[in-house]
Amino acid sequence: MRKILLVHIIFLSFFNIYSKENLKEKEITLTNFIIDSKNPIEIKDVTVRKESESFYHNNMPWIAALLIGVASAVINLIIAHCLRKSNEINMNKQIENAKEITLTQFKSTIATKNRQDWINEFRHSVSDFISYSTILMPDDSSPVKDDITHPIYEKFLYTKAKLEMLINPNKKEYAIFHDYLQDMLDILLLTDKDFNIGKFRQIRENIIKSSRTIIEIQWRKIKALS
Repeated sequence: MRKILLVHIIFLSFFNIYSKENLKEKEITLTNFIIDSKNPIEIKDVTVRKESESFYHNNMPWIAALLIGVASAVINLIIAHCLRKSNEINMNKQIENAKEITLTQFKSTIATKNRQDWINEFRHSVSDFISYSTILMPDDSSPVKDDITHPIYEKFLYTKAKLEMLINPNKKEYAIFHDYLQDMLDILLLTDKDFNIGKFRQIRENIIKSSRTIIEIQWRKIKALS
């Protein structure tokens, strides 16, 4: 854009100077002495004014004005076109940026909601798992002692499988939690003689602590998205 304006200024300056030079009358001054042996005649200074003779020189001011007008119109059109293109590019960039921001916010909202739903589902499943395991303790106080067909067994196994589906065992925190679930199942399959209430309570505490660690990790991810 600056280059176009510079060319415009140089063009106008050139034609202005050129037209002024051609408007000046060109003068030729001759000084000469012609000496004749019989009739000496002294020819004094003679000034001859030479007028522009060609059509081009006589009409140069009009031609220059016409060319300047045409050049100005063309340059103005070029400038207007460049400005319009620049405005279109800037507007398109603003639209694309707005789209990206909106899409990012939408994805963030969806991801946050999904993680919140996951946390709620995980928390409820852990609570159910612990409740079912307490009912299934192999001792005389258990209402379903030795009854492997009882619906509580089915719910316990279903909840364990659900928790395993909610976690990724390839990650350290989830792998530890998965091992605690298996430990609970193993101790519940023991006989009354081999069952240890202290070990059972320790496994239950491990499951609670591990589940809290996993929930805390998910909460940090939600905060990072907001």
